[in-house]
Amino acid sequence: MNYWQLVRKHPHDTIFGLLHYLFSCCGQSFFISLFVPAWITSVNLDNAEFAKLYGMATLGGAVALSVVGPLIDRVRIKTFTLANGVLLAVCCFLLSQSQNWIMLGLSLTGIRLSAQGLMPLTGATAMGRYFEANRGKALSFATLGMSIGELMAPTLIVILLKQYDWSTVWIFISLAIITLFPISIMAFGRKEAKPNIEEKQTNKQNFKDNKAFIKRLRTSPSFLILAFMIVYTPFITAGFLINQNLIVDAMGLDLMWFAAAISSFGTCRIVTTIFTGPLVDRFTAQRIIPFTLLPLVIGMLAVLFSNHAYTLIFFMGMVGVSISFGSVAGSALWAELYGVDKMGTVKSQVSTFMVFLTALAPVLFAYMFEIWFQTTFVLLISIAIILMFASHQVISQKSKLQSI
Repeated sequence: MNYWQLVRKHPHDTIFGLLHYLFSCCGQSFFISLFVPAWITSVNLDNAEFAKLYGMATLGGAVALSVVGPLIDRVRIKTFTLANGVLLAVCCFLLSQSQNWIMLGLSLTGIRLSAQGLMPLTGATAMGRYFEANRGKALSFATLGMSIGELMAPTLIVILLKQYDWSTVWIFISLAIITLFPISIMAFGRKEAKPNIEEKQTNKQNFKDNKAFIKRLRTSPSFLILAFMIVYTPFITAGFLINQNLIVDAMGLDLMWFAAAISSFGTCRIVTTIFTGPLVDRFTAQRIIPFTLLPLVIGMLAVLFSNHAYTLIFFMGMVGVSISFGSVAGSALWAELYGVDKMGTVKSQVSTFMVFLTALAPVLFAYMFEIWFQTTFVLLISIAIILMFASHQVISQKSKLQSI
């Protein structure tokens, strides 16, 4: 079954997943960065102060995600996502009214939790639950929603900011979410049966079991290896994108070459996403996961041995390939190992881990690039190779993971 056949056969389910990834864009760094100059002027912050505020908001969203995320395995998905849509709309409106750094920080925390954290979590969990035979293609199709947002949102926001002030634009965003998102979800969301009396009576026991399961996950070396394997490319990507000026300086290039590299990253990410789904369906995520960092390693080796501009473009393209492999195969992996009933809980823990690391990456990489540029690449390559071998060993002994 190809993508067209999948969407024709399951239009409601596939579009449901795509919409969540599309609406997640308003909480992503590329989207928020478009408003930073206006916020700095309006709230009277400098760049360093805003970076700290944004880092704290990201970490706050990560902590909240680890608590709120597992709820998706105990309530109906449509109920969960409608509540999240309301939360996102409220936070966007509060952001539009922010006149000081406290209000700005709290609003950004809510948006990072709701959009960056819970939207993709819901989309991936829904695709994992709704599909089995074509789970990989369903996840690939859903993640294209984020790519669509990355292509369209910046241009749209720039046009709006030329006509209106930033506060008005966020009011528009809030109104769009509170009207379009619930309508879309009600139209495309799958109808789920209400919990029966016995299920309601076991909710307290399930909650206790879930807390124990989360504790076992966080202390399992095998799970942590796979989790770090999946978030390693987003961790590196965050560090590279924020410190792009240090990379081009070290390579002796003009900053315009990094813009070309970003285009390479986006193109390779979209193309790889399309091809990853069928590969997961054919070979399973468990077989693919150990190889997801291979393109990243090849790209970093190229930078290590060449300072040519096209090397940078090739490198960012390979980063896009790895991040797409990891995103689709990673989401499918948790469903394969732990079942769809626990997929949301597992993915929320991995997402929290990823947000913490991506918040740390810009500061860590800035320090390392300024002192040991080539040594940093050697270290990153070594860690990636170790993770590939370690993940292969963990997958070969998956009984330990499934016994958590």
